[in-house]
Amino acid sequence: MEEALLQLKRTSRQTLDNALATVLPRRLAEQWIRLQGYSRERRIAELADDGLRTLAASLKDWRIVPTGTEGYRKAEVTRGGVATDELSQSTLEARNVPGLHFIWGSR
Repeated sequence: MEEALLQLKRTSRQTLDNALATVLPRRLAEQWIRLQGYSRERRIAELADDGLRTLAASLKDWRIVPTGTEGYRKAEVTRGGVATDELSQSTLEARNVPGLHFIWGSR
């Protein structure tokens, strides 16, 4: 992301939100800029390289934290599933993707 933003700075006259929307979904780009305290009208070329590196690092380190559930009424099942032999039996963490946990529920 850092290299993409720095490249856009060198080659684009776009506003920050339009430039970021070339590598992210537009609504995410707009909200991310707002959350980082930048003006959507600011041109990407006006930002210092360090500012772009900070923006890229914030995207890279973004953590999604669930805040709730819609419950079984909205639950969806997809075809396939998880190979349980690839999960820790005590924590249900994926062995090959540290930090990825699964839940098990029955109704």
